[in-house]
Amino acid sequence: MSEFATTYTLFYNYLTLEFPITFDTWISLEESDRAAALYVNFYKEISLAWYKNRFSYVEEEEGVSTVLQYLIKNSEIIANDPRKFSGAYVYRVCANCIYCLRNVKRNADAEKYNLYSEVRDDYNDTCVNLYDLVPYEDDPIEVAQAKEAVWDIISKMGPKAEKVANHLITGDSLRRTSKRSSEYAKDRLRDVQVDSKEYTTILAALKEQLMPYVELFV
Repeated sequence: MSEFATTYTLFYNYLTLEFPITFDTWISLEESDRAAALYVNFYKEISLAWYKNRFSYVEEEEGVSTVLQYLIKNSEIIANDPRKFSGAYVYRVCANCIYCLRNVKRNADAEKYNLYSEVRDDYNDTCVNLYDLVPYEDDPIEVAQAKEAVWDIISKMGPKAEKVANHLITGDSLRRTSKRSSEYAKDRLRDVQVDSKEYTTILAALKEQLMPYVELFV
């Protein structure tokens, strides 16, 4: 079992709540339990953020630890703004967390192993900058900001739009989640269903709303 899944199971068993929970239920918890409740309630979005943004040199255990630090930090922010108690917001927080973690890890390794970018010839003239030969895989700041804006739009369109977005990203079903499914307890959108007519309408609305960002992601 992965570190993320193991942590989910530990928190789920500890909290003994019926998930998904509402903001009112969450805010009534002890402050020390709120980050764990966010982790369980939005586990699907958290795990998606990890698998979409992770990098080979970042250990999963380190990813879990850092995500929890960010959830603790953002618990107060969410408490002061109930609109942020959403999968879209938690996804953005965790995606940014993992994005920063891999940059920190990469820079630390570069310092540790004295990796220099410039290779010089016998006359001490620079021959080549090695970074020019390596694809830069991190998102430019404008792309990172655009991703945040896209998830804000989807979140404001409501749970059915989030269901469609999840379907487009992960291939998840548009139907309600079966109670016999292993995903049922941790699926925040388990009771949301989108029929074919709604899907067509929502898809058209998404295309219209997200059109300004198309060029950044094609």
